[in-house]
Amino acid sequence: MIFLVLTSIDKLLLMVLEGVVPSEYGIVKIFSMNLFLISIKEELAGLVETGEKLKQQQQESTRRENVLVMRLATKEQEMQDLLVRTTENKASFIMYCTTTTCVPCN
Repeated sequence: MIFLVLTSIDKLLLMVLEGVVPSEYGIVKIFSMNLFLISIKEELAGLVETGEKLKQQQQESTRRENVLVMRLATKEQEMQDLLVRTTENKASFIMYCTTTTCVPCN
């Protein structure tokens, strides 16, 4: 058994061909339905294009965020290294001052 899926346009066309609906009415109705379908297809194409652009923007934003996170991690590591060096320098200075005669600077 074969099942046919008929759209509204197909059904209307069949009715026009069978003489159930006057052909002038049917043709106008079919034409207006076709215009409606074309406008829906154009709108859908626009939405698909917008969706693709948004997806691309999201990917670019994610990539930029990853780069910024890596830069932040690098800066944090640099700060930590400087803190360690500062602490070591302070310890060395204190050790130097305790083992030698330290003259204050004026």
